[in-house]
Amino acid sequence: MTDITIIGNGKMARAISARAAAAGKSVQILGRDINKAAELAKEFNATAGSATEIPSGEIVVLAMPRSQGSCKPLR
Repeated sequence: MTDITIIGNGKMARAISARAAAAGKSVQILGRDINKAAELAKEFNATAGSATEIPSGEIVVLAMPRSQGSCKPLR
């Protein structure tokens, strides 16, 4: 089990990964493009996988644009 799972592999995921890794936390990065997730994971000594995998982190962060998330805004 990792400390933090980040779903996404863009700018926000990179920023969160950097801060988590700097704090000594283990990080898992899951993304739609597993190659991009793996590239990002290498930067922070994290593990990578597909966004379809079950997150292993105690904390899960969704770092995706609203248009790509599965939730619709409440109105």
